[in-house]
Amino acid sequence: MRTTTGLLFFCSAALLLGIMTGCEMPEDQGIEWTYVGTSGAPAFQNGWGNFGASAQGLAYGKDSQGFLHIIGSITDSTPAQNGTVFTLPTGFRPSKMVYNGIMGADGTVYITLLVTVTNTGNVIIYSNVGTMVNSANFSDLTIFLD
Repeated sequence: MRTTTGLLFFCSAALLLGIMTGCEMPEDQGIEWTYVGTSGAPAFQNGWGNFGASAQGLAYGKDSQGFLHIIGSITDSTPAQNGTVFTLPTGFRPSKMVYNGIMGADGTVYITLLVTVTNTGNVIIYSNVGTMVNSANFSDLTIFLD
């Protein structure tokens, strides 16, 4: 059982609220992390990028049980309601579309966002309240890859 999710959520919320200045990657439990936007990794899309040096960069990896983990804090230089953040490579994609909720902000208030991971690898964020999203946090989004 992964016990770091609650800690990560707290850490991520504290970063977004500005009451913490740093956050460490949880124990990797054998996961080989790939950091989005780095050499050889998928590129950020649609203005998305890492939240900053004080926050965990966006990363993904698979554990020994066959689960995909996505973790990190991101910001959008061109806020929008919806948009693809990055595209997962083959081998890290679910066989069917997966939906989950994550925490985000529109610059003034915190909102729940819908994140969709498609079977083509697109990781897409949607705002369901019609506001422009300028930051989001993946608090160890976990997806079983069958």
